[in-house]
Amino acid sequence: MLAPLRTPRLLLRPLTEADAGMVAQLAGEWQVASQTGRIPYPYELTMAVDFIRSQQDALDREVIFAVCRHADGALIGCVGASFEADSAELGYWFGQAYWGQGYATEAAQALLFYVLSLPNIRQMTSSHLLTNPASGRVLVKLGFTESERATVNWRNEGQVELVKYLYRTAAGFQREGFE
Repeated sequence: MLAPLRTPRLLLRPLTEADAGMVAQLAGEWQVASQTGRIPYPYELTMAVDFIRSQQDALDREVIFAVCRHADGALIGCVGASFEADSAELGYWFGQAYWGQGYATEAAQALLFYVLSLPNIRQMTSSHLLTNPASGRVLVKLGFTESERATVNWRNEGQVELVKYLYRTAAGFQREGFE
């Protein structure tokens, strides 16, 4: 079981089945789902329940946290990392009503703290659609650097440009800025 993570404004905690309705509502917004590679659209309640249930068996491959505000306990999005060999890939989404308020940066930084505590992780990656520069600004604030751009097939929408980022040093992660 994942231990909760706390920031000044947020609580990052494991998802529970009770979160399924809010996850389906927020992730099911086209503006949110269309910016991610993993959230189908339309996103139905049964999909959210299945996703949450699958997390209990996936801790060796990925960790996903519900992001909730301290002020009112509202679930506003999710942040997570998937693991492969010595690398972790950062991903996040937030309901559209919560964009532009610094929540993604704050939650992703807490996740970086967590990932930095794991043994053998030498690099972290992330990516965003070129049409979503706000996500790129989050990654740059966290210390990621752009590593490449690639044209990829996206959902059923054809080809799009994906901006890929990398966070690493020769010795692994830089810990500056995370004290």
